[in-house]
Amino acid sequence: MIAKFKVEGVITVKDKVYVLTKFINTDINFILTDNSYLGLVPIERWMDIPRAHDEEGNLRVDLFAFVLKHSEDKGKIKTGEMLELWDDYVEVVESFKLSDERIIASLQCYPGKLDGPLELTDATGRKWVLKCEIKVSGSFATYEKISNDGKRNIFQYLLESIDHESKPSKNDKLKITKEGHAPYSLSLFQEVASIIVEVKEKITDDSDVVWAGYNSPIELRIEIDDHLALLRGGDYNALENIKVHFLPTCTFQEHSISNGWADEYITLSERFDSLYAKIKRNLEG
Repeated sequence: MIAKFKVEGVITVKDKVYVLTKFINTDINFILTDNSYLGLVPIERWMDIPRAHDEEGNLRVDLFAFVLKHSEDKGKIKTGEMLELWDDYVEVVESFKLSDERIIASLQCYPGKLDGPLELTDATGRKWVLKCEIKVSGSFATYEKISNDGKRNIFQYLLESIDHESKPSKNDKLKITKEGHAPYSLSLFQEVASIIVEVKEKITDDSDVVWAGYNSPIELRIEIDDHLALLRGGDYNALENIKVHFLPTCTFQEHSISNGWADEYITLSERFDSLYAKIKRNLEG
């Protein structure tokens, strides 16, 4: 689980873009770092919305405004969207290797608690699988420590090393590099979306789209825009639909043959197939 928000609106004040949101899982603490994102968009800070009250006059504690790092990203966020706040690094507070070879690590996870399994990689390339959170019981002092750690988003996890026997080092930053958390899977979907943008640029007002099965170029561009919106949010069904369009004798190949970019179609199709295979492998573990 990581922090989730519903977009209530997007506004521009001078040269800054503010995303007004409602905090959904308010039991999760979150901290912003230099690598923080709302959905796929980098953010630089957040603030409480002043004088926000409910219908009964009570102060609202679930409303926040995020400031985008890049104002040109404004069009990438839509009102009503459900977006996750995430950071692609966790920090090792402490780690232990038990007599049974299990590795327990306390990790500071800035946007909130993480659900495994997912893959972590340090700066040297060593990898671990984060299996699950470890629930610790004990004395009142232990309970108090766990409670205080939770307020700083420090949680204990069971890790499993990959192709080595080491535990992660204290103070190391581990990059989340595999499906299970937003950064990795969504970055691949974003790469797919960039390919589809290149395809869309080939569809001009003068394009012959009859053999591709469409009445007009506008109709095809609208359908592609719909797919793009879903792909950027990591929608797997949209990915499968795009795969059909890339198949031989289907939409994109037929359009490329009719409009003189058949060689580029082959290159784009190969890039798509490579990304599609990576996403499939990650989803299947």
